Amino acid sequence: KENCRWATYKKQQRNRRDNYFISFREKTMTLAEWAEKLNMSTGTLWARINPLKWSIEKALTTPIKK
Repeated sequence: KENCRWATYKKQQRNRRDNYFISFREKTMTLAEWAEKLNMSTGTLWARINPLKWSIEKALTTPIKK
């Protein structure tokens, strides 16, 4: 019991090996963490980086059209 700790579902999901890590301006976070920080969906950020082939800088700095 001494080596166990409880973590939220969100924290557990962000501690997986298959997470997509993004480094930008000397900071590395998961795609989900960047999306949360920038107030956008993970789907939007993923689409910008993969199918659309935007640069990391453009994907993280371009505002979302509303």
